[in-house]
Amino acid sequence: MTPQGSRAANQGRPRRGAISSSTVVEAGIAIAARDGLETLSMRTLATELGLSPMTLYRYVDSKDDLLDQMVLWVLARMEIPSSFDEDWRDRIVTIMTSWRDLLLAHAEIAPIMLDRPIPRGSVGLARLQEAVLGALEHGGLSGADAVRAFWQIFTVTVGNVMFDLPRRRLADPDMVGYATALRDIARQRGLHRVESSADELASIAGRGTFTDTLSTLLRGIASAPGGVHG
Repeated sequence: MTPQGSRAANQGRPRRGAISSSTVVEAGIAIAARDGLETLSMRTLATELGLSPMTLYRYVDSKDDLLDQMVLWVLARMEIPSSFDEDWRDRIVTIMTSWRDLLLAHAEIAPIMLDRPIPRGSVGLARLQEAVLGALEHGGLSGADAVRAFWQIFTVTVGNVMFDLPRRRLADPDMVGYATALRDIARQRGLHRVESSADELASIAGRGTFTDTLSTLLRGIASAPGGVHG
């Protein structure tokens, strides 16, 4: 490699003395965001940092530990919005929309969250739980009922992210062929409701927004026996 090539290869790498656990985790996130999570390995990470693979084990215990630390790093970056909404449901929609936006902005960790439990000791998750439980308490729900409601809200939000990520670039014109294929299959199988609703089922706009989805869930929580008031 020429001196010029060597300088180019090293450009942007942290100085060896500046390497830390945070540096390693941030580099892992950068690789996953740029090249895809499937490309991330201890070897590619070491190359990114200009280190030997064995040196990385001073900072993370294993690739599994690296993945956990990546999730913790991203979740800790969430800023809980200051919501002055009087209605507890509006507060939760505001909070969970911010959470959803964070996950969409860091799409590289979505597959990790799908395949693995959230690591223990997540400050970001604890702060989210505190904010949502506080809103539920404001509406009159606490204890085990509030915890169950939190996990329902959390699951719907994460599920929405997982569903939306591969479809973010789609628009209704992209779905014309999907609607045609759906209608043909429904006609062949005698699925009359699907056939008559094929255009709406294929429509991106017809799915409603995240706010619509979460608001529907929150109305159900409010109306359930022992649910919150307001």
